[in-house]
Amino acid sequence: MRFARTLDLEESVDLGPVVLSSPENLWVRVVARGSGMPVPTARVQVGNGEWLNVDHQGLVRVSPLLGRNFIVAAEGYLTARSVLPAAVGLTVEQPYALLLDPAFTVKGTYVAAGGYTPAAGGRLAVINGAGNRSSFSAVAPDGSFSIDLEPGAYRLVLSAGNAGVRRLDVRGSAGEVRDLGVVSALPSAWVTGTLVSGEDYAPVADAAVSYTRPSELGPLMAAATGNVDTVTTNADGYFELHGLELGSSTLRVEANGFAVRDVEVHATAVEWVNAGTIELHRGRRITVRSNAGEGFVRLDSGGIGRPGEQIAERLSGGEAILDAVPDGPFLVRVYDGGAVVCEVDDDSLTGDRTVRCDRSVVNVAGFVTIGDRPADGMLLWKQGRRQRLPEGAITSIGRSLPQTTTVTGQAHEMDTMLDNEGRYRLEDVLPGVWEVIWAPLAGGTQEVREVRVPRSPAGGEAVLDLHYGGVSITGVVVMSDGQPASRASVEVFPGGRAVGADEAGQFRVMGLKPGEYQLRARMVGPPALQSDLALVELRDHGDREMVQLMLQDGTANDELVIDLRGSGTGLCFVETGGSVAQVVQIEAGRAAVKLSPPLAESVRIACHADGRYVLSDWRDLRSALEAGVDFDPYESDSSLALTGETALVPVRIVGPGGWDLGALRIWLGGAESFRAGERVTSLPAGTYTLRWGDRSRSVWVESGQVTEVEIDR
Repeated sequence: MRFARTLDLEESVDLGPVVLSSPENLWVRVVARGSGMPVPTARVQVGNGEWLNVDHQGLVRVSPLLGRNFIVAAEGYLTARSVLPAAVGLTVEQPYALLLDPAFTVKGTYVAAGGYTPAAGGRLAVINGAGNRSSFSAVAPDGSFSIDLEPGAYRLVLSAGNAGVRRLDVRGSAGEVRDLGVVSALPSAWVTGTLVSGEDYAPVADAAVSYTRPSELGPLMAAATGNVDTVTTNADGYFELHGLELGSSTLRVEANGFAVRDVEVHATAVEWVNAGTIELHRGRRITVRSNAGEGFVRLDSGGIGRPGEQIAERLSGGEAILDAVPDGPFLVRVYDGGAVVCEVDDDSLTGDRTVRCDRSVVNVAGFVTIGDRPADGMLLWKQGRRQRLPEGAITSIGRSLPQTTTVTGQAHEMDTMLDNEGRYRLEDVLPGVWEVIWAPLAGGTQEVREVRVPRSPAGGEAVLDLHYGGVSITGVVVMSDGQPASRASVEVFPGGRAVGADEAGQFRVMGLKPGEYQLRARMVGPPALQSDLALVELRDHGDREMVQLMLQDGTANDELVIDLRGSGTGLCFVETGGSVAQVVQIEAGRAAVKLSPPLAESVRIACHADGRYVLSDWRDLRSALEAGVDFDPYESDSSLALTGETALVPVRIVGPGGWDLGALRIWLGGAESFRAGERVTSLPAGTYTLRWGDRSRSVWVESGQVTEVEIDR
């Protein structure tokens, strides 16, 4: 037993009698479910994160001092979590039994396409049959892998920079061991090159050359989940990287003392691509000065929160020096006490710079009202950004309590409670655009409101009131048996807003304008449940409607099927009625996406299949749902060549159908804008508009032709 007390050492203190009792120790036996046999290879993790090995009888003594939550793991079994009840396992003769379920075990050895070279630094991704949950595991240096899964069907994706990618489908039952033996990577495009210093042409050894494979999760989540293949250069600066997708790919090159560099390569077939000699440069020196005391500075090259673009240094004497900054615009944030107190965009493209970023945060206060009454609950503030990269979360089960890590490119979030009069107050808020969500105490959340915090002298105060109209729609979400559906999500169309139902399944939608709306309730599975669409018409501002939404296991005619003749893998982007594009993976030349209501009249589609672009214009949605959509990516055989001396000027390219090629390419690991000297290949014929600075030019691209566009000032 432990005793702790804070003492004032300036005076004498009499602790009085301190009685310590023996710590509680419990006995646990790990056994296999069904057979009841001990599992001598098991390990038990206690509350402080320490792993304990059981003995040959499956026994181990644990202390619940730091909590009664435990994790139990053993090869060949599913990892189990347990909470020890009170008054159990008090003696070794009567241990508490922790049961492990036999797993479906998949193992093997992953090697390069030649069949001999083990995959180095590889990764195994496992996607369940429904496609809604993934897990990841490292491949050992000798190429071996082993993973324990729940019984069922899975897609395995093996990858490594020196081997490439291999996808396999497996299915198994509890207790089954599936030994795949030697698994060879499929032949793929591969790239070689040599890194040298731009100053003296000396080879750059031990540099990392990485390739982020395209993913419908976007580059932020792809990098966070390890969907990146990396190799290192040898003493001569040479590298060889396998597994490139067909078409244009972006390699990220990182080396100590040099600025990060992106290199575009292009593969038209399963072939060798020679990247040649790649020069690395020391980059820019950015000096940041601030009155924020002893905080720190974070510089985001490009300003859009991409992984690997962040450089951080501490402020010393009000100054921080950041070296090896790539050319191009950047975003500087100054932090004090973990909070952002200043933010500056710098649009300079080259050269060393000195940036002044003094504390500019203000306090924000105001009232939140619903109708003519004060509101209760919480306000969630999220800084608005240009950020277009999707975000997500990763849950780790390696501890007694699962930990969830948020993957985000946003600056930061803030929250504040409302008092009895509906007032709130936030301190140290950056000027600019913020997204605000109101979460009432009764449960659920309301749609995002956008507010602008004005600039004022540092330490000043802004007053921002939030008014919500009277309740326009109230309702309840129930299960098929009539029981309340706690915490269901209710989507409102048009507008795409979503509100949450409370524990009793009740929800409220506020501040709607007169018009027709469709509501649908959803609940994440398995099984995934949803209600039929409910139509509500509000004629006047004072109208109020009451609806009931029943969740059921059924499918609606909202799946769009896209066939891409002769193609293999890639991504498709689907947009309906001006909504945000949904992204879906292409598998074996086919992509299918569930569309969110209301079903608009038109849809447009863009795909990047085997390195070739498909850019469709708007078409009738209902016809597309009934008959599907069919494309031939190999009709895309045109190119745009950007020429000129101004290689650092960012260029935006908008193609047929109004598709922004940079916005599409960022999902493929590339840059959001183009530069003079680049060639954009495998494009469909049509009209393309290029914009740079205050200039623009539209060109017609002929089928099978290379069209040059000069980028001048």
